[in-house]
Amino acid sequence: MIQLNILIIFSILFLNSCQIELAKSLFNSNNSSNALFFSPDSVGGFGTLAGNLQVGFSSRTIYPTEPVSLTGFGSPLRRLIPPNFVNIGNGPSYCKPYLNVDKQPRVKTLLFKGQNNNSDSYYLIIDLDVVAIPIDLNLKLLTLLNKNFPNKNFTHANVQFIATHTHSGPAGLAENPFWAIAVCDRFNSSIYNIVADQIIQSVTESINNLNSIQSIDLGESIISGYNFTRFPGMPVDQNSLFLNFKDINSNSMGCFQIFSGHPTWYGAEDLTFSADFAGYIETSLQSKTGANTCIFFNATVGNATVVAPPDKNAFTNNFTNVNLSSAVNQTAPTSLSYGTIFITLPGFQINYSGCGIDLGWIPQSFFESVVSLKSSDITNNITKISWFSYGGIYFFMFPGEPLYDTKMALKDLLAQNFPNISKFYVLSTANDYVGYLMTNGNYSTQNMDTCSTMHGPNAASTIVNGFINGLHQSGL
Repeated sequence: MIQLNILIIFSILFLNSCQIELAKSLFNSNNSSNALFFSPDSVGGFGTLAGNLQVGFSSRTIYPTEPVSLTGFGSPLRRLIPPNFVNIGNGPSYCKPYLNVDKQPRVKTLLFKGQNNNSDSYYLIIDLDVVAIPIDLNLKLLTLLNKNFPNKNFTHANVQFIATHTHSGPAGLAENPFWAIAVCDRFNSSIYNIVADQIIQSVTESINNLNSIQSIDLGESIISGYNFTRFPGMPVDQNSLFLNFKDINSNSMGCFQIFSGHPTWYGAEDLTFSADFAGYIETSLQSKTGANTCIFFNATVGNATVVAPPDKNAFTNNFTNVNLSSAVNQTAPTSLSYGTIFITLPGFQINYSGCGIDLGWIPQSFFESVVSLKSSDITNNITKISWFSYGGIYFFMFPGEPLYDTKMALKDLLAQNFPNISKFYVLSTANDYVGYLMTNGNYSTQNMDTCSTMHGPNAASTIVNGFINGLHQSGL
């Protein structure tokens, strides 16, 4: 049990390393230029791309021009106590800057183009080597995309932002004070501008790289020995999908890989700037397929951790060999369908039992009243859920870290409501971050994952039911 004195010490650590400038007003959802949250009138939508379906991949490397801290771990091992006020980056620094580089983090873009109602339409996925996609980053980048590509009609419905969930990517992209405190992510306009510029260049290159899809290599496997569960008694998701897009000459135009696991080869004490496991997977696939860009998507990441090998290159090469050996070339599907809706989650809650918190003589109601004063700076409960389908496979994008039980809950509801959906994959940390997501039955288990929930025991079921309702709304 976490005793009161430990809680006080932990709070002091956070206050000392807090990256909010107290003299500056916090951004909030009423600030139209820098909104933290999705507004109540946010609009999703549904669509289908058909006709001559094309795809374009691209990637750009993130090169910071000044010292940058790493986001992902809230550990004191990554914090400067006391802070360094000698202007590391664009202001006082509360977290240590990186010292080494391995598999430099990247921006990766996957763009589909097809016909919808006799007009050119697009579906864009932007994959970033960061820990998550806070809402304010999502909103700013979508605004930037429309400014630079006014004729592409980019909206919440057809633009998705996904994080690989590396814990060694660049900090400084979010303005949310929760991120500043929790994961060393105080906003840094310099690194934000670098990443934003690379995104625009990568999307431009994806547009220029658009080409008809003639065939695909599709590999689906259950791969053991590469990840493990960190939630006692819960299985780990070992499903893997490899999808390689080929042109008329059978050359790879790009590929993506789906697998489950926390990319935490570089721990909190290791100040290495890295895409981690995701970067190694992408490098290996690019080498073997000849593609200029391959993308890693994290799946049921909540309770999954990637095995830490003695030889990272040998480990990932063996992994990709298994995937490639299962791949079968087939005629490319001729359409892609997608959907996005916005849902309202239960309010912010602390999982006292999951965290093992004993407040001693302090009433829980008093502590909750203090927390509630600032919970509006963490979330306004509105989140975005999206999906797309290609070749009969559905890809559901969760705005957080779903555990295996949540995937199984989705599987059960899909079987009841849409028995024709026989194949689906979960994509994690997409478009928003609402914490870890597990079913009600596992919520009270004392564990790091349950302690990292944000919206109470019914958050996962709200999202899973949201997907089912969204599919119904789409007319499926």
